[in-house]
Amino acid sequence: MKILATADDSGSLKLLECYRGTDTSKQTATQPRSITTHCTESRSTKILQFIVFENKYIIATRLGGTICIYNLDNYELINKFGGLTSDDKENFISLFQLDDLCYACTNNGQVIIMKPDVEEKQKEKYPIKIQLPGCSTGNVSCFKNDPYHEQVFGYGGKENDLMLVKLSTESPEKIETLFKAKNVKNSHLDLRVPIHITKLDFVKPANEKDFNVITVTKYGELRIYDSSKSRKPIASMKISEHSIISLLRVSDEEIVCSDDHTTIAKYSTVNGRLLGKFKGSVGSIQASCQLGKVIATGGLDRYVRVFDLDSRECIVKCYMTTHISGVLILEDDKNVQEEVESAEREKRARTDDKEGEDTAAEESEQESSDEEEMWARLETNKVVEKRKRRKLELKSFKK
Repeated sequence: MKILATADDSGSLKLLECYRGTDTSKQTATQPRSITTHCTESRSTKILQFIVFENKYIIATRLGGTICIYNLDNYELINKFGGLTSDDKENFISLFQLDDLCYACTNNGQVIIMKPDVEEKQKEKYPIKIQLPGCSTGNVSCFKNDPYHEQVFGYGGKENDLMLVKLSTESPEKIETLFKAKNVKNSHLDLRVPIHITKLDFVKPANEKDFNVITVTKYGELRIYDSSKSRKPIASMKISEHSIISLLRVSDEEIVCSDDHTTIAKYSTVNGRLLGKFKGSVGSIQASCQLGKVIATGGLDRYVRVFDLDSRECIVKCYMTTHISGVLILEDDKNVQEEVESAEREKRARTDDKEGEDTAAEESEQESSDEEEMWARLETNKVVEKRKRRKLELKSFKK
């Protein structure tokens, strides 16, 4: 298994290579094969988000408004784009790949579109900058593409309710608003409910023309939107007493969320019911990712943990010596590990058989030695008895 994690203290990436069952908190448990550090800068330019692009590059956004492109094979810096933000308070909050382009968004609502494999004649075109409508300083917390509709994106944040827009790289100034959400009704005290979306994701709609969106908030709420029914959420459920900072949709009816305390758990999007917790963390989980039937997490307790999604069992626990704000599973070589474990079991079985044969031989030798010793004692006893009888006979004859 190969896992990349950000090292906030050194502004670098750490590559963890390990097998399932690795646990650095136990000396007798399996230990990591290796932990190596790459792409090092400094804490003031730490990595905020990173992705693997086309299995060729690592693209990372850094504090200070830069985007770096690294070679995935040797982690060498290929290109660096600086000065992409207006000031120190503007930071990147999202990064993802769509087709052959890379999209990044800042907390001021500025979208930056890049093409890593850009041709020479197109170099002047990229990066493309687009300002999202309805955004002000620092009021965007999330930005994500809709995988079910071409060039459709959703975003939201502090007092910035959910909006869906259609963007065009050919006409960056042309932005079409497709959906603008309305707030839920006032509280039982007739007070306005504050808006603060932290993360969002899309669900496949029944009708291609509609949009289904899931959002989580700073106030621990899960909200579900269906554009065919209402601009208001069709469901709003309180699932945590704390701010939710990560969202991972593992199926159409299940999500995995973590809050700013120690909880990371699986919830139902149907009724908001808690389906189970992933236990072990003693600090806030800052990042999570999924690959197949496993999820990896990282946070303030400096551990990378990997859980089985169905059983919620922790299958990897590794101390990384640094705060972690991003994590990505590169490989899960479960089949290779099973072969290694099978070979180790066979080796142990052969060793046990050999030890058993040696033990049996030693026992046989011991038994043979014991028998010889017993016969020797019997012969000695016979001689002693004869001498005693002879002495008695002599005594009786003298009398």
